[in-house]
Amino acid sequence: MRQIEHSSPSRIMAVIIVLSMTPFVLVELFKPQLYRVMEVSSYLVFHNIVEIFSVIVSLSIFGLGWFSFDQNKDSHALYLCVAFLAIGLMDFMHALAYTGMPPLVTLNTPNKSTQFWIVVRLFSASVFLSSAFIYPQTVRCWLSKKNLMAIALSTCFIAFVSIIFFPGNVPATFVQGKGLTPFKMVSEYVIIVLMSIAIVFYWRRMSRTNEKLILNYLAAFVLCIFSELVLSNYKSVFDTYNVLGHIYKLVGFMLIYKGIFVAAVNKPYEYLRRNRNMLTHIMNSIPQAIYWKDREGVYLGCNSVFATQAGFDNPDDIVGKYDLCFQWNKDECEKNCEDERDVMASKKAKTHKLETRRQVDGTAKWLDTTKIPLMDNGGNVEGILVVYEDITARKSADDELKEALLFNKQVITCAREGIVVYDRELRYVVWNPFMEEVSGLKAAELIGKKYWEAFPFFDESGIPESLLRILRGESVETLEFKYHVSEPERGGWVSLSYAPLLNVRKEINGIIGTLRDITERKKTEEQRRHSQKMEALGQLAGGVAHDFNNMLQVIIGYAWLLEKNATTVQKERIKDILSACERAAELTSGLLSYSSKQVFKIEPIELDDLVEGVEKFLRRILGEDISFSFIRSRLPLVASIDRAHMQQVFVNLASNARHAMASGGKLSISLEKVDMNEAFVHSHGFGKIGSYGLITMSDNGSGIPKEHLHKIFEPFFTTKENGKGTGLGLSIVYGIVTQHNGYIKCYSEEGVGTTFRIYLPLTDTSEKPVETEDIIAVGDYANLTVLIAEDDPAVRRITRNILEMHGHSVIESANGSEAVAMFRENCEKIDLLILDALMPELNGADAFSRIREIKPDAKALFVSGYAREILSGRMLLPDDADLIIKPVLPEQLLDAIRRTLDRGRRTDA
Repeated sequence: MRQIEHSSPSRIMAVIIVLSMTPFVLVELFKPQLYRVMEVSSYLVFHNIVEIFSVIVSLSIFGLGWFSFDQNKDSHALYLCVAFLAIGLMDFMHALAYTGMPPLVTLNTPNKSTQFWIVVRLFSASVFLSSAFIYPQTVRCWLSKKNLMAIALSTCFIAFVSIIFFPGNVPATFVQGKGLTPFKMVSEYVIIVLMSIAIVFYWRRMSRTNEKLILNYLAAFVLCIFSELVLSNYKSVFDTYNVLGHIYKLVGFMLIYKGIFVAAVNKPYEYLRRNRNMLTHIMNSIPQAIYWKDREGVYLGCNSVFATQAGFDNPDDIVGKYDLCFQWNKDECEKNCEDERDVMASKKAKTHKLETRRQVDGTAKWLDTTKIPLMDNGGNVEGILVVYEDITARKSADDELKEALLFNKQVITCAREGIVVYDRELRYVVWNPFMEEVSGLKAAELIGKKYWEAFPFFDESGIPESLLRILRGESVETLEFKYHVSEPERGGWVSLSYAPLLNVRKEINGIIGTLRDITERKKTEEQRRHSQKMEALGQLAGGVAHDFNNMLQVIIGYAWLLEKNATTVQKERIKDILSACERAAELTSGLLSYSSKQVFKIEPIELDDLVEGVEKFLRRILGEDISFSFIRSRLPLVASIDRAHMQQVFVNLASNARHAMASGGKLSISLEKVDMNEAFVHSHGFGKIGSYGLITMSDNGSGIPKEHLHKIFEPFFTTKENGKGTGLGLSIVYGIVTQHNGYIKCYSEEGVGTTFRIYLPLTDTSEKPVETEDIIAVGDYANLTVLIAEDDPAVRRITRNILEMHGHSVIESANGSEAVAMFRENCEKIDLLILDALMPELNGADAFSRIREIKPDAKALFVSGYAREILSGRMLLPDDADLIIKPVLPEQLLDAIRRTLDRGRRTDA
């Protein structure tokens, strides 16, 4: 039959019809030979056997469909099997009602038996036709077991009661001596029609659903049709046609039984087999290893991955074995079995447990294992299911990834540059330790915040626009800006570069920024700019000093000479001339001081003594309407400084304070020790690590406008009225302090006052001040012969006049070469040389060198408008040479002459 089912349905139906038709045709064609009327006893034996077998088949169909329904849920099979319960019961009534059988309640007759036959056949035809519209998955409330059973039993009960107890109410189907009644004949044809219609609908269903088992039903229906055709033509109850009809019916029932069997048993098992095969295929396709055991640790099954890892070709070879049967490490096996026993004992799964297992080839594998207890419906543990994945490669990759992440984290953490990362919403994602160090803000305070929530001043720095441009895929230039964080107090200059943060698809996921602290660089640049300003000013000062001082020398000299014979009124005017010249000389000196061209005499001095030494002079500068207070340090503060220049710092600052407190006020000076550490340098933006003496000088004057604060140390900048300030006072202060490796800061507010803080590096307190030799008192020198070498005629004339006025003889020369020649002519009578340091043809130092070749003990006083440091770059002055800087007052000139001659006398002695 299986081979027939693989043929086309049309061909199969044709074969079924031909086979079903053949017996009937043969009887019709060979009636004399095949037609017989059996004896009653023989027929009853045959009839009862066939009917009992039919009843057994019907009840088998019922039992098969009824008890398999809970597994297969096939509504079509259930419907037919319950119908066959009724069919079997009514066929049994038909067999018992036959003539010759014991009375079935009432007297048996051929009519009674035939009535049962017609009822059951009509019921069968109706069931077969209606079943064509019930599919295996059909769900109806009346298709439940209970409802169908009630319908079947009710039908049997009605048929039994009607035929047994009310035969007159049931149409007759057989009349003794006449045979079959017209009702019986019509009923047979109705049954044939119903069966034919059932064939049509079942055929249409098969063409739609391709259910091959429907062929069993179609064949059964064809046989039932021929059964009805034959039974409608028999002449005697016991003839060949009756026998053939019962055989047709029996074979048809057996075909229906097979259909029900396929639907109720074979089909579910086939479905189960396919599912099992699919499950096996799925398990063998899964890359994870799977196995399951019973409670004793015996393998019940596994997939191909596990079998291969265990050294077997077929998963079936694993069944029935223990772990110790495999070539695995015994300690690992025992540990694994113990863990599995724990899972079964606790009835709790262990998921994603990391284990190691040595394989057949000796290599160790890392396994991600999940162990699940297998339990029956009662909750009892039957075994264990284990699923594990070889994650050796993944773990190796994870370890490499962790190493890479750790490496990157260490780079980010240890980098001496700030690293900050934003997401696409411009929230902080990374804030490395250097950023914490620069800003003073911890990563925990910023991660997750947007930039404007943390740093409102970003809006002024151009950062927001740069961030948006980066997110749009544009490039931006490096930003440099000044920042200030109020809490904690931090500030400085930073350089910030941005780049897009890309994912694997080259999409911009965020922004990465690298930040450098350029505070020191900015300070260096500022110092360099300031140094360049001072250098330019020094060059300017050095360039004009010589000629300017020569002019001042002439003016001062002649004013001094005029004063000797002037009237009182004239002396007052000459005094004003000399005062103006002194201020002009101070201006030149200030320029030289600012440009670092002054000579510093550095010695360790206690700052308290320094302030005390200048206190009286400061009080005179301030006047009586300004109160002065000095707060000493609690500790001795010793700094290596030039006393005179530092006193000039106090004088200049006090003068500015006096101007700011025109109506009186207060000025205070305080001293204290300050230790500059990294935090101080970062927060204040200046300084080097070390100990400093802090001099704080505060007044309550008018203050300095905020917009001028950043320019107050620039040369020639002043807020005073025209004619009342040169703009060099604070620049000179700045120059002196910085030349002492110190720092000066100004804090001022209009209407409140001004505070200057001067930081001077402290020195070792054990260092002693440099002691100077006492100058030997000398008397006056008269009637000297002095050789003057000066290229400026006006200076030369005034110098001659001053010397001659004091009784000295003068020999003049206009340059160095002329001076050498004149000295050679008058070497015996010349007592002193006054040489201009810089002259044409031959400078003063070279001229003096040649003169000493003539007379080794010759004495010279050098005069110049340049400082010694400038001259040292152009000539080499003798170590014992005296140098005075123009302009020189006559008294200073005469005093310098005495010092030069006195030094010579001490040397001779």
